[in-house]
Amino acid sequence: MPKKLIAIPEGNLLRVGTTKGCETLSALWEKTGVDRKTLRLINTGQSVKEATLQLIANKLRVPLAHLLSSDAANKGSRVSIVASPEPEYRDIKLQSLDGAALRKIAGDYDEIVWFLKIDIDQMSDELASLLLRLRDLLRKWFYHEQKFGIDEDEDNLANEIAHIRQSAHIDTCVQDLASRDLKISGGTYVTWKKEHAYTRETGHALPILAYDSRHKAILSIGPTETDTVRVYIGPEPPPTFSKDQPSEIDFIAIDRKLVWFRGEYLDDARERYRMLDHERFAVRIDYDRY
Repeated sequence: MPKKLIAIPEGNLLRVGTTKGCETLSALWEKTGVDRKTLRLINTGQSVKEATLQLIANKLRVPLAHLLSSDAANKGSRVSIVASPEPEYRDIKLQSLDGAALRKIAGDYDEIVWFLKIDIDQMSDELASLLLRLRDLLRKWFYHEQKFGIDEDEDNLANEIAHIRQSAHIDTCVQDLASRDLKISGGTYVTWKKEHAYTRETGHALPILAYDSRHKAILSIGPTETDTVRVYIGPEPPPTFSKDQPSEIDFIAIDRKLVWFRGEYLDDARERYRMLDHERFAVRIDYDRY
């Protein structure tokens, strides 16, 4: 089946990238991993694979619709776009993964969702222990890559040795699964949570409608590779917002960045939002990674 090609409005890639701190193609390349030639083609309105655009959207933590819309990054736009009130789902294409690909997923993404296509008679105690060991190794890999719990003032040699050994252990787990005729496939996506913000201490509602994103990866393990998986992505924020918001909403934020406000003066709105957002803790849930 031929790959689906798609084009976005000329200049839209850099306009959206700028809102995420990527003002040049080089910055976008560092953020997304997509080569500069392809990024240049996209920014000039040339057609590319839809999967490439989706990858870029995921890395920038924006819905694909933001790249497609001509109003996506126009800060002065007040075009009314109605987001679907229903939960949204997406088919995620999965690819075969080896140890190196597993380590990349573990280091780059906030959470891993596991899909086990294993019959009950296959799930021995040994296999269960192997899968839990792989999970723990990927978790430790993430912590190291994100520098969690690492004191920069201490000698890091022990951490580096452990990290190298973790890499070898991940490869061993992949080999052990292959010896049981179990294949690993995976993919990545972004989920969204839409919530009326409130304070953690008092539960007092704040006049902020918050969209928060989360990078997720899927790992599917079974006797055959999984081609696609349907996943819940939540209510994606539209490219622009209408001024006709509920009276209790004065600000709309995407990943804590102000994108809409009630009133005329941007500087004043930014300061008022900053003061409110300083008290906003409860809208963000403390997730376990796995």
